[in-house]
Amino acid sequence: MKIIVAVDNRLGLMFNHRRLSQDIEMRKDMKIYEPIHMNDYSYKLYKDCVECIVDEDFLDNDGYNFIENVSVNQYQDNIDEIILYKWNRNYPADFYLDIDLTLFSLIETIEFEGKSHHITKEIYRRKDEKA
Repeated sequence: MKIIVAVDNRLGLMFNHRRLSQDIEMRKDMKIYEPIHMNDYSYKLYKDCVECIVDEDFLDNDGYNFIENVSVNQYQDNIDEIILYKWNRNYPADFYLDIDLTLFSLIETIEFEGKSHHITKEIYRRKDEKA
């Protein structure tokens, strides 16, 4: 499974019950991962900008899955790749990405300007357990 997520510096996903993932430039960049599996909450924002597969059990597949308002801790062993869109800010988050990033290796970093701020895209892959 692969997950796509927008986070602040402390891996916060939402603050004051509001999503971080509203930047139009991030949504344009996400098109390379289509089709993207997501729940109905995310679909309301993304339906007009990326090809979506909507399912409330969307984390039960091997494709790209967009995470905003759900825990992924119980799926941690199934995650092979993580695409983080980092906002490079600290928000008073009330919901966090709940996986152990030390299980993954950072393989690529891409910087780009969002509509209102700078975004760092980080791509992680699961570390080889045989090494």
